[in-house]
Amino acid sequence: MAGLLHSQKNSCACIYNWAMLEEPTRGGPTATRRNPLGAAMPVITAARIPRQPTGQLPTEIDLTTLPDVLQQVIETALEGARNAPDNDEYFRHMATAILAAGIHTRHGELARCACDCMCDVLYDADDPDGHLFHNGTREIPQCPACADDHRGTTF
Repeated sequence: MAGLLHSQKNSCACIYNWAMLEEPTRGGPTATRRNPLGAAMPVITAARIPRQPTGQLPTEIDLTTLPDVLQQVIETALEGARNAPDNDEYFRHMATAILAAGIHTRHGELARCACDCMCDVLYDADDPDGHLFHNGTREIPQCPACADDHRGTTF
């Protein structure tokens, strides 16, 4: 019976608690196994979780490259942060989104690129290469790549 290693338990506790495996599955990203009630459920194996040292985590990631389950967790967390009544709840939601995205942030905040190209990149909100521009009364965040390619301007 192969399970997740101790170091993997610590670094991906939410995924570990959600889908602990008793043995490796075959079938790649769409592998499923049966739960006790007989319904198929998605399985995340340790082999499919990117393993990088903490100092080498990326500072941005394309949301569309993540599995659907993680995309839903991130969407829910970002929506919760947007509607949070206080700072504590805001940062709890941000921490959930950051853990699910697997990126490094300096001060615990993510931003999502919202320019016209629709690239759907999540990045460190404190990235000096990121860009904010104003569209009327709204601030529009732009990821570093978009800020280089087609920098938004205030109008």
